[in-house]
Amino acid sequence: MHARGQVARFRTGRDLGADRVPRALNAHLPEDVVVVGAREVGEDFHPIRDATGKHYRYTFLVSEYDNPFDRRIVLRIEEAPDLAAMRRAAGLLQGRHDFKGFQKTGSPRPDTVRTLRQLDVVRSGDYIHLDFVGDGFLYGMARNLAGTLLRVGQGRLDPGSLPGGLEAGTPAIAGPCLPAQGLCLVRVDYGNGE
Repeated sequence: MHARGQVARFRTGRDLGADRVPRALNAHLPEDVVVVGAREVGEDFHPIRDATGKHYRYTFLVSEYDNPFDRRIVLRIEEAPDLAAMRRAAGLLQGRHDFKGFQKTGSPRPDTVRTLRQLDVVRSGDYIHLDFVGDGFLYGMARNLAGTLLRVGQGRLDPGSLPGGLEAGTPAIAGPCLPAQGLCLVRVDYGNGE
C-alpha cells in the first residue's frame, strides 16, 4: 500500500516550530518518503483513534503490458471490466453495513460495522480508479472491496448477491483480496477540520 495522506504523531525535545519540521525530517528520510506538512497538536491526539474518516483509492491499469513508470502503484489487468456493473455493485455496497465478510482473515475486530459514504468507479484513459470514502475500514477491507468489484466487472459475480452476502457476513462474496500495490491512502479526516 502507498499513501499520499498518511498522518503520524511524534514528540521532539527540540525547540522547533511546526513550519520547520518538514524540512528537518526530509533531510533524514529516504527519498521515497516525504513530509509535506506539520502542525502542533495536543498530547491526547491519536492519529488512528481520532480519525473520523478515510479515503482510499485502488487503481487498475487496463493494458496488455506493464507501464514501467507506475507498475509499483497500480494493478494491471488485461481486459476492461464492465464499469456499469461495477457501479451498480458499488451503489449496493455504499451505506452502513456490517463488513465482517470483507476483513482479512486473522484480524477480527469486535465491531465490524462501517459506513461507506462514497464508492466511485471512474475511468480515466487506461486507468480505472475505485475511490472508497468511509468512517473507517477493517484490515484488508478496501482491497477486498476492490477485488469484489473487479469480479463483478469481469462477470464472475452477480451484483444482486451483494446485499444478501453483506447480511450473512460471510467472506464468500468478498474478494479476492487484491495486492496492496494498487491501493493508496489518499486522505485521513478529522472532525475538527484537519
